[in-house]
Amino acid sequence: MSINFHNLNSDMLRFNTRRLGMRPVQLADAKLLFEATQNVHFNKHLLWRAPDTEEASLQRMHAMLTAIETGMLAAGSVIVKDTGEWVGILRYQPVDTDSIEVGAWTHPKSWGKRHAMEFAIMGPTIPMHVTTIPAVVGRTDADNIASIRLMTLAGMEFSRKFISVGEDGVSRDSHEYALRRENWCAPKLHAE
Repeated sequence: MSINFHNLNSDMLRFNTRRLGMRPVQLADAKLLFEATQNVHFNKHLLWRAPDTEEASLQRMHAMLTAIETGMLAAGSVIVKDTGEWVGILRYQPVDTDSIEVGAWTHPKSWGKRHAMEFAIMGPTIPMHVTTIPAVVGRTDADNIASIRLMTLAGMEFSRKFISVGEDGVSRDSHEYALRRENWCAPKLHAE
């Protein structure tokens, strides 16, 4: 089974929760991503190298937009509906013929504002609403307790342990969690 990431990208932008909505990723998000990476806690579990300049963040965002345009992945910016405040990015990329990976990055300014659970539910369930993919997986460092907790609360179950190698060449003990279609219970997301 293959996923049409162009369709997923346009379909995912229709979904929202009570407080959060989606909009297309924009090049201007590079500045917000750079701000986020200035927080040591944001960077602790990244498998990609945190940009050390705004220009490096701009290059990463440009690469993401190119991958979206060419159908290699899907991504959207999550915002607070009432204010337009940027909460973070949800990114989907292929894993194999039976699953896609969700990646989620939240801006530290949104931490503690009770958006995390809604954000976490959006991540794995949007593809369940708009595709027939059998599973959505999330991957994180084995010691990233916050991400593990959110994936579990979003209905994902532990799948496997593995070693991941980041852009920095460092090997890390990692965990994969999966939301499988047969175990999925549609949460209250709304398409506009």
